[in-house]
Amino acid sequence: MFKLFVGLTVLVVAGQSAPQPKCTQTEDDFDNCAAELTVFGNDAMIMPTTEDEMDQHCNKSFKSIQCVRDYSANCMVSFPKTVFGVFQYDFKRDIKKRCHTKEGRVEFMKHMQCGKAKGGFGPLNTCMKNYDAQMEWIMQNVAKEERVLTGCCSLHWVHNCFVTKAKELCEAVTGPETSDYFDKMVGSTIAEGVDYTCGKHKSYEDCAAHLDGNIWKTLLEIGEDPSKINFVPRHKSPITTSIKMFTELDQGS
Repeated sequence: MFKLFVGLTVLVVAGQSAPQPKCTQTEDDFDNCAAELTVFGNDAMIMPTTEDEMDQHCNKSFKSIQCVRDYSANCMVSFPKTVFGVFQYDFKRDIKKRCHTKEGRVEFMKHMQCGKAKGGFGPLNTCMKNYDAQMEWIMQNVAKEERVLTGCCSLHWVHNCFVTKAKELCEAVTGPETSDYFDKMVGSTIAEGVDYTCGKHKSYEDCAAHLDGNIWKTLLEIGEDPSKINFVPRHKSPITTSIKMFTELDQGS
């Protein structure tokens, strides 16, 4: 938590003393990079099971994280910049562990064998796409003061969806360790952001207990079938949708 406080303090001080750099990227640029950053949700993602494939995956991941960091620094307004800054710190830390340590590379490739054997991580990609649908619904239907906490619960839903679908897809291929690995991978990536933004909604169970019952019920229904809200994706990555929500809140929409 201390590093979060320090990071936010540096961000505030820098924002007060330094001129705003020129934004040269578009939202589409950010969306393309964000789609490459997450393991799930991108049907064209490399599923590395060899060292060469792992190198390709890592090179693409580091380029993507730099791209989204540049967009965050130069193009985002203060609230989404602060929130996304917390998440991107965890993204980069986890990618470095995955790519720059022998044990991280070996373990990641082991679990990617499930996707290779199954012709992709289709059910987990669907989790990500349905999460995007939830976020779009939140932006259009939830009161401004409730959007952040509802977005937190959508994030917990997709985390739970990843774990559930990984068990179904991978247990017979790479064992129960794969769903545990994805659980820890996602949990580690979102931990600081959840701590910073989500209040008492720290888990799936917290959301089931504390979020407005009708809103939670709708999120679950969209998670099962986004066609219920006639969802048409506007972005490649739900990260982009989330940033739009935080931007609207910053601008008082």
